[in-house]
This record gives sequence, C-alpha cells and structure tokens, in this order.
Amino acid sequence: MIDEARQFISLIERMEEKLTRFTINSDVRQVQSFNTEVYQAAAAIGSYKRKEVDLTLRCEILTNNFPLLVDHIPYI
Repeated sequence: MIDEARQFISLIERMEEKLTRFTINSDVRQVQSFNTEVYQAAAAIGSYKRKEVDLTLRCEILTNNFPLLVDHIPYI
C-alpha cells in the first residue's frame, strides 16, 4: 500500500508539471487528453481509497484513524 501511495505522489507531481506547461493558446486536443489523464488518475486514487477503507474496516491494516471515520472520508 505504501508503494502504491508513493506512485500516486509521483503521478500527481508529473501531472502538476504537465499542467504548468498549458497556456491559453494550448491545443484543445492536448487539454482534452490531459483531462482524460487526470480523470483516470482520480479514478485510480478512488479505487486505492476504497481498498484502503475496506482493509481498515476488516482490520487487515492499521491506521491512526477510527474505522468509522475512515469509512466516512469521501472518495471517488
């Protein structure tokens, strides 16, 4: 799980870098492609979050948060 989380950090950093290169004159297709990439990343993070909540509620991983709190933290 920790390695997966670190991969998301790297992914978000790469997307932030890519975002800084867009301007008002950027090609619409490139922006649409980037939006698709961001959506897919958000969906992957949502899946990770669901897995984390599930494992926490089944006491298969430890967390500093109470299980009911973790269950109520929103995810995609």
